[in-house]
Amino acid sequence: MHEIKKILAAVDLSHFSQETLETAADIARGVGAELIIANVINKRDVEEFKAIAVDISNIAVAEFIQHRKDDRYREIQELISELSCNHVHIRKIVSTGVPFKELIAMAKEEKVDLVVMGAKGHTNLAEVLFGSTADKMFKHCPVPLLSIRNRDNGKDAGRE
Repeated sequence: MHEIKKILAAVDLSHFSQETLETAADIARGVGAELIIANVINKRDVEEFKAIAVDISNIAVAEFIQHRKDDRYREIQELISELSCNHVHIRKIVSTGVPFKELIAMAKEEKVDLVVMGAKGHTNLAEVLFGSTADKMFKHCPVPLLSIRNRDNGKDAGRE
């Protein structure tokens, strides 16, 4: 079996993220791996911001992205604090782009051995029409991918 030294936990900061991160941290702790927590600001959100603003400058777009990144880092830190991941070496990465493409690039660049992500997350019409990030990750991920199915207090039990 291939040794797991680095794990990439992809979180979208929806209410499903806590279980995904908890599972990834448990695995990292158990095998002594580094845990990289990744979040992607969807390029579509940046484009929507550009479309809404009148006479927007590149500085305003850069400030919008930086503000979003700062918020995401803060939210990730809150998740880490809630789970008390004390015995795991953790790094955080927030990038901007098409989520599945960014996650694939991170997995390759960071040379991770395993990706952990939720089967559910933020949903919208575009995902219904073009496929979810999880589906695209399963098709293109260069390393094993563990999909965490949210227990959701039994609400999804028996449904598929």
